[in-house]
Amino acid sequence: MLHEVETNVSKSVFQDYSDGEKQTYALFGKSGLFLAPKHANFVSRFILHSTKKDSVVLDCFAGSGSTAHAVIATNQLDHGQRKYIVAEMGQHFETLIVPRLKKVVYATDWKEGKPKVRNTGTSHAFKIVQLEGYEDTLNSLNLRRAPEQEAALAKGGETVQDEYLLGYFLDVESAGSKSLLNLAEFRDPFSYKLNIATSSAGETQEITIDLVETFNWLLGLKVKHIDAAKGFLTVTGEKRAGGRTLIIWRTLSSDLVVNNVALDKFLTKMVVNPADTEFEFIYVNGAHTLNDPHNKVHLIEESFQRLMFDNTSFENLT
Repeated sequence: MLHEVETNVSKSVFQDYSDGEKQTYALFGKSGLFLAPKHANFVSRFILHSTKKDSVVLDCFAGSGSTAHAVIATNQLDHGQRKYIVAEMGQHFETLIVPRLKKVVYATDWKEGKPKVRNTGTSHAFKIVQLEGYEDTLNSLNLRRAPEQEAALAKGGETVQDEYLLGYFLDVESAGSKSLLNLAEFRDPFSYKLNIATSSAGETQEITIDLVETFNWLLGLKVKHIDAAKGFLTVTGEKRAGGRTLIIWRTLSSDLVVNNVALDKFLTKMVVNPADTEFEFIYVNGAHTLNDPHNKVHLIEESFQRLMFDNTSFENLT
């Protein structure tokens, strides 16, 4: 019965679609920033009807950022702890969505781009993750092709070139490119870079890639702690399918003996013995001489490559 419902009862049809253009103008003092933006108050009604105070709200098409704005506003209204995940591919992510969220966190009421009352917002943190795009992959390919190959392709015509590009090209010529995982670069995993397209047509910028977090995602790891020391970074957590996990990232020199001595000293300082059963999985980059009677120590490079390209395994997220 409707009288037994604890929360608001939602209409099946909304006819009072609010004008979000007025809201974005109030926030930025400009009009036409986005075509037909939704008003955050409109989205807040759905959030109030369909979520709990600790829910996670996902919007795969963030648009002008109304959903994230609405989550922040709803939390301010009922003191909730909701989180949001929004995804967008347009340039307005940086020029509209991010500034919008910073503004609504700082103050709740704006007029012509200025807050009516300052510091009326709440403590807030959000994380921006940029995924590698198709163009970024192409920009970061390093090709190895002999003059004889170039001549043969020129004679073969368009059909031969297409077949070549779809086969040998990606398997051999571009192997080792950073966009296709250059394992040699894992010797200095904190400086791995890709050529990322900028807003200017044809221009790229070399950007450092976060291999650590990418590997956490590939493993399906619920991260519990991250710690950094000189030349080392450790991640501890648990896989979704179970299993306490330790990941050790280190900057490697050209001397294997020196690297292994440093690793042993580091683990001794951490009071971690790979031969014990404290961790079910241990990952480390670079060759090592760790005592591993339980076969639980894995090379990051091998696991990274398998998880990134073999979409039939994903190690069952274990």
